[in-house]
Amino acid sequence: MTRFSVSRAVRNVEDVMVSGSGLQFGTVNNSVAEQLIRSAEDFMLKDFSRRLSYVDTLEEGISRARGGNYAFLSEKIPLKYAATQEPCHLYVSDSKILDFSYSILYNKRLKGREEIDIGLLHLAEGNLLPRLWANMTRGTCPPSIQMDSTKPVDLGVM
Repeated sequence: MTRFSVSRAVRNVEDVMVSGSGLQFGTVNNSVAEQLIRSAEDFMLKDFSRRLSYVDTLEEGISRARGGNYAFLSEKIPLKYAATQEPCHLYVSDSKILDFSYSILYNKRLKGREEIDIGLLHLAEGNLLPRLWANMTRGTCPPSIQMDSTKPVDLGVM
C-alpha cells in the first residue's frame, strides 16, 4: 500500500494532488463522474479534470487502484464490491461525493408501465435488493476499519 505524509492542512482534492504524493486520480472515460467533472465551471474542478487519468472500463480502474498510487472515482456500489474481493487491500472512502441512485427509463406509452412501477415498489418495500446485495458482497475480505465521523480526528496537519 502506498502511503504519503501530509505536511500541511488538506482542504480539498487539489491539495492532495499537489502534495508530492504522486497519487493519480482517474475515472472511466465518458462515465457520469467524468461528465460531471468536465462540465463543472469551478476552476479547481476544471483543473482536476485535466489531471484525471481516464480508463476505458470499471475493471481497468479497479485494477489500477489495486496496483497502488491510483485513486479511482466511480459509483460506490461496484467499488464496495471490489473491496470485498481478494486480495484484500482496497479501501472505499466514506466520503459522500455525490448521492444518486439508479432507475429504469422507458417510453411513457409502454404497455404495462404501471405494473413495472408496482413491481419495483414491491422490490423496494420487501427489502429484497438490499438483501441480495448483502449476500453478493459477503466476500472474503474483512470489512475496512470505519472511522466514527462524530468524533474529531487529529490528523497532525495543523
